[in-house]
Parts: sequence; C-alpha cells; structure tokens
Amino acid sequence: MKKSQQTKTLTISLPIALYKTLELKAQKNDRSKNYLVRKALEVHLDGNVSEKTSKKVTSKKSEE
Repeated sequence: MKKSQQTKTLTISLPIALYKTLELKAQKNDRSKNYLVRKALEVHLDGNVSEKTSKKVTSKKSEE
C-alpha cells in the first residue's frame, strides 16, 4: 500500500485460536498483525471476486 493512499480502520473479532495463530505468524515473519491481515484480505478479495459480484458492485456504483 502506498503511503499516500487514504485508509479506514476496521475492528474485527477473531476466535482466540485464530488470533494466536496470527500473532505467532506475525512474530515469526517479523511483521505486524495488521500487515498480515491486510495482505490476506488483498489476496483473497483480488483473487476471488466473481463476475457476478463485480456486476453488482458496478451496477450499484452507477446507480449512485
């Protein structure tokens, strides 16, 4: 992410086991939990946006 991009803060709740796994991975890779979550979301959302979802987003934006 470029430093010039605007950001929003998102607060989520995780099961304790998932949080601990995230914490361990962050420590092991010398990264923050925030960084790992952001990268995972980027990969998941960029790689799994279906054509159907894209059409819905596009049509909603065009209605606004």
